[in-house]
Amino acid sequence: MKKNSLTLYMIMFVGLLMPFNAIGQTAMSNVTLGINGTALLGITTGSTVALSLGGAAEAGAPIQEASADSTARLRISSLTSLDSTRTISASISTGMTAMTASNTELLVRLGDPNANFSNPGNMGTLAPDPIVLSGTDAPVVTGIKTCWSGTGADDGYRIFYTFRRKALATTFSSPGAITVTYTLSNSML
Repeated sequence: MKKNSLTLYMIMFVGLLMPFNAIGQTAMSNVTLGINGTALLGITTGSTVALSLGGAAEAGAPIQEASADSTARLRISSLTSLDSTRTISASISTGMTAMTASNTELLVRLGDPNANFSNPGNMGTLAPDPIVLSGTDAPVVTGIKTCWSGTGADDGYRIFYTFRRKALATTFSSPGAITVTYTLSNSML
């Protein structure tokens, strides 16, 4: 009888402890969180932008001194961390020598995107005036945070190009085909 009582007490003791042990069990998992930044640019126009200066339509009338186009859009997808911003810069990457010799210049300015732009407060600050392009990167938008423009034909920053003769140039020539490169780069706050 003592043996059975002792066994019964042991079973009850272990039985009482088991629920408390089962309730107190925990499991942990380490999770690493990060921001994989995105920095993408694309231009919507499917063809080359063509700008040309022309002669007068009538004898004695002035020659055309400038030509402009604003049909292209610069699309963006930017994912940044809290401590960084991005800058879009523009430069002439091909054809700068011909551009310099032609006594002409190409100006660029980006305009506000349409209403499809997500997080418009993060789209950055547009350069207020047109920039004369050269072989050196010139900022056209600064302070960009997390935002995206949309993928439609009318989405993105509007690109305003102006092709004109240099001031005081009395002779000028066509520089031919050039390439304008837009670069989205990181900058720290």
